[in-house]
Amino acid sequence: MRTEEDLRNAFDHLADSAPDPARILTAPEHTPVRRRRTPLALGVVAATAAVAIAVPTLISHDKQPPVQAAPRPADEAWQDRLSLPLSANLIYDSRAFGHRSQGLILDGGNTRTTCVVNTYAKGVFDARTIPAGSPRVKINSTLGYVAALADPLSPAVKAKVVAWEPAPGTWTTSYCKVKGEVDPAKATEIARLVNTSPQRLPAPYRVGYLPAGLTVTSLSVNPQGDSTSEPPNNFIAAIGSAEDQTSVPQNPDGPVMVSAGGPVQIAYFTGSAAATRLPKDAERISINGRTGYLGSDGRATVLVINGDGFQVRIELGGTVPNERAELIKIANGLELAPSATDTSSWFDATTAIP
Repeated sequence: MRTEEDLRNAFDHLADSAPDPARILTAPEHTPVRRRRTPLALGVVAATAAVAIAVPTLISHDKQPPVQAAPRPADEAWQDRLSLPLSANLIYDSRAFGHRSQGLILDGGNTRTTCVVNTYAKGVFDARTIPAGSPRVKINSTLGYVAALADPLSPAVKAKVVAWEPAPGTWTTSYCKVKGEVDPAKATEIARLVNTSPQRLPAPYRVGYLPAGLTVTSLSVNPQGDSTSEPPNNFIAAIGSAEDQTSVPQNPDGPVMVSAGGPVQIAYFTGSAAATRLPKDAERISINGRTGYLGSDGRATVLVINGDGFQVRIELGGTVPNERAELIKIANGLELAPSATDTSSWFDATTAIP
């Protein structure tokens, strides 16, 4: 099992590579839900624990018609390029998706195993960071390396990381730590299981409106219910400027993951995580026939929508003028999937997420 110091080091390292204009995607200040799971920050913004909050009975008349999503081309960034079968003693801990890279963390629980796997878009990973003379290793049909690169759990030091090139210019890395020791053999075992062919990424909502100049810069997705004891199917879209999409360093030295979640986000929580804390001084409003709660949480303006087994939480942290009206427009523009637990009913993220 990872120590708290290990996790803190990993999160700091991963967050350093995240889109960060004016620190727009720094760690959120609201209270996270249940326990802090690995923020694939991976910066997954967990829902907050259920807390009884007094809500005024005032009914807002700010009803607006649903905002229709304009047709958009498919965004290939929102595909799953890291899929692998897991053994009984490993679970998906967190997954993150960006326009330049994708990462996941695997956790072995009582086996004290942690593995970090990343894949990079063409031209992002600089193979020149692999030291000359690094041992070669066969990864299926590819000849890769066991190289001394940045340790994702202790980024100030180097560690043995498996790096290979499944397609020209497109690199993937695998790192494992077992019982406190870096284990390149385990990393190699995991690497040989990885499928980097694009797979459909389900999204629980379709985004129809975002304020001018903003877009989704990264995603964080909790694993499915059959592979973890955590609440299934949590889905967080981090929002920033279009420039944020390409702000990840071009040539990362070893495993680096992207941030997803923060004070500017659209989050979808299920299971017990759906009972998150409501905004302070919440005002009840109607959003497409559902009850919404509009208020504040720290420095962020927040709109929460409750549904059958899920909660949507939209936050704007001082990024746009007239946040109240913009939050209502974003909420009215969301098309929600019919089921919170059946991901086959969810949308294809390539066309649902801008």
